[in-house]
Amino acid sequence: MRELQFAGYSDDTFGLINDTKVDHDNCASGKPIVFKVYRESNDKEGMFVVGQYNAIPYCGAWLIGVSQLDDGMPLPAWVTDVSQAEHNEYTSIFTLCVPDDAVIEHVVTD
Repeated sequence: MRELQFAGYSDDTFGLINDTKVDHDNCASGKPIVFKVYRESNDKEGMFVVGQYNAIPYCGAWLIGVSQLDDGMPLPAWVTDVSQAEHNEYTSIFTLCVPDDAVIEHVVTD
């Protein structure tokens, strides 16, 4: 198993803060940043991890959520956790324990 930690930093970059340092910078556009996390051996086992900065007016913090890969597909039974980030005060950390063959891809939402 591998541990992935997703978090936001600055007001425009969201992604992994450990592991492979996969991230994306949306240039403070306000659009969500989405990653697909799935098993290479079974692309139907996985989830989307979404980060959006300042989604709530006057909040000034990162919102992190998850979604199924498609309608009717269950979320995998992977261990998850949410905690406060130590590296900054405006993001939480979403920790996801995934199988070793997990793939992380940025999903273009434009």
